[in-house]
Amino acid sequence: MRKLATTLLIATLVAPSAALTPAMAASAAFAVTNADGSPVSCEDALKALRTSATTQHPTDQAKYDELVSKGMDRCNADDDKRADGFFADAFALLK
Repeated sequence: MRKLATTLLIATLVAPSAALTPAMAASAAFAVTNADGSPVSCEDALKALRTSATTQHPTDQAKYDELVSKGMDRCNADDDKRADGFFADAFALLK
């Protein structure tokens, strides 16, 4: 088990994008933090998600709608970090 973990770590360090699953890569492409490490404004994250959704379609519409709804609830509660997480998960469902 330790050897597998070490091999995976080395592969990730050599080629980080190759070690990502499609969902992880999509989430990595959806910025949820600013350069200083603070969360992106949830309003801006939602706008970016909606812009992406105009050209791409979710693989699971019900799950996508649920994640967007949860993100909007967290955004309305001024919880940008958690809202951005829901929006990033919804973005990962776009193809």
